[in-house]
Amino acid sequence: MKKKNLLAMSLMGLALVACSEDEQLNGGGTSNVNGVEGELAKVTLNVSVAAPQTKGNPTQVMDKTGTEAESKVSSLVVVADYGSGVEIREITSLTENPDGTYSGTVDLPEGTPTFYVYANTTDITTSTDWEKTLPSTKAASSYYTDNSFFMSNVDGEGVDELIDPNSETNQVDVDIERAAVKISVEVPESVEEKVNGASGGKLYSLAFAPKSTADKFYLLCQTPQAMPTTGMTYSNTGAATEADLTDVTIGTSLWADDGKTTITSGFDSYVYCLENIQSAVTNATYLNFKTVFTPSQKINLIAATGEGASGLVINTEEPITGVTIDESTAATNAPSFYVVRGVETGYGDYDNHYIMKSDLYKENGTDLKEGVSLTPITDGDQKVTGYTVSGITGITKLSAEYVNGECWFGPIYIPETGYSIYRNDWYHMVVNSITLPGVPGEPGPGEPDANVQISATAIPWNYVEKQLDLHD
Repeated sequence: MKKKNLLAMSLMGLALVACSEDEQLNGGGTSNVNGVEGELAKVTLNVSVAAPQTKGNPTQVMDKTGTEAESKVSSLVVVADYGSGVEIREITSLTENPDGTYSGTVDLPEGTPTFYVYANTTDITTSTDWEKTLPSTKAASSYYTDNSFFMSNVDGEGVDELIDPNSETNQVDVDIERAAVKISVEVPESVEEKVNGASGGKLYSLAFAPKSTADKFYLLCQTPQAMPTTGMTYSNTGAATEADLTDVTIGTSLWADDGKTTITSGFDSYVYCLENIQSAVTNATYLNFKTVFTPSQKINLIAATGEGASGLVINTEEPITGVTIDESTAATNAPSFYVVRGVETGYGDYDNHYIMKSDLYKENGTDLKEGVSLTPITDGDQKVTGYTVSGITGITKLSAEYVNGECWFGPIYIPETGYSIYRNDWYHMVVNSITLPGVPGEPGPGEPDANVQISATAIPWNYVEKQLDLHD
C-alpha cells in the first residue's frame, strides 16, 4: 500500500526563458535577454544540499543527512535578479563534487545580481517583477519524487554576488533545501503485546495516511512563513484508498542502534508530502491511522423463544462467548462488528461490549434477523455514526459498523503546537499504545482528538519524533 505519489493538483501555464547549455557556455558578447545589458562573464555556480538545512527550526542541532535519492540534484534553474531585469539559465549538465555539492557554469551579464536557484524542476514562472512570492505550479507529486526532490534557497534568502567579466573566477555558492516533508511511523513490538492483552482482541495490521495536504507552497521559503491564500485547494481529503495507506511493520524500529545514530536498513514506513504552513486546523496536514482488529469475545445473542416471540436476547447461561475467526484471512477479511453504545437499566454490564454482525443478520448478510431493526443515526453530513436498536433485549444503541474489523484513529496533527509542517523536516511518529476499537470510519479534519496523547521529535533533514497513544 506504499504511496509514493500522495497528491494531485491542477496545472498552470508557465513561461520559462532559458538558454541552452551551448548558449550558456559560449562566453563573450553582451546580453539583453530580459533587459539586462552588460558584458557577459562565465559564472560557476556551486549548490549544496549535503549539509542538512531546515526552515522549520533553525536553532535545532541538525545531524542527519538525506539519502542519496533525497539529496540528488540533476538540474538547476538559475535566476539572477539584477533589479532592472532578470536573467534565467537552465543547467542540465552538472558536476557532482566529492564533498556532495554540485557545480555548473553559465554566462551572465556583469553586475551584482541576487541569485535564486531551483533544483530538479524547469517549471518556474518568472518576469521582471517576479520577486519571491511564487507558489508551486505543477503536479504536487513531482516535487517529492526520489532522485528529483524540488529544492530552493535555504530560508528563501537570495545570494548577492559580484559578476566581473575581467575575473577568471566568478563563483556563487548557494545552499538549497527540499520543499518536501518526510513522515515516518514505527510501532514497537511491545505495543502489539499490550493491545492483544488489554483490548479483548487481536491487532492484525496498522497503516497510516497523510490527509488534507496543501497542494501549493511557495517555491522559495518566506519570512514570515505563509501559504498562498488565493485559489488554494486541498486534495486527498476523501476516503483513503489502498494506495493512500502505508503499512507499518510492527516491531521494526527506525533505529538500528540504541544511540539512534544508524537508521535500520530497509525501513520503509514513510511517506513524503509538501510543506504546509497554514495555521487553521481545517487546512492542516494530519495523519489518520487504520488498524484491523478482531474481538476475542462477543455478546452471545440467541433467538427469542416463546409464543409470538421475535428478535434476539442475551443468552443468560453464557452471556459472553468467544469469537471464532479464520486466522489465515483475518488480516484482509476480518469479521465486521458493532460496539454497544446504549443499554436499558439492568444491562450496564454489556455496555461497550462487542456484537458481531453475523449474529444480527441472516446468512445472506444483507437481511436482519426476524424482529431486529437498526435505525441509522447521522451527523450533519449525513454520515452514519451509529444505530438505535429494537428487537435486542436490553440493547438500545450500537456504534456504526466496523467493516471487516477496520478501526480508525485521527485526526493526528504532527507538530507539538499549531498545525504547520515545514519543508526539509522529517517527522517520526512513535506509537506507544493503542486503545481499541477506535472509530468505525475514517476521521475527517477538525479539532484534535483529545484522547490521543502526542509528543514528538524532527531528523535533519531536521528530525522530529512524536510519541503517540491511540485511543477511541
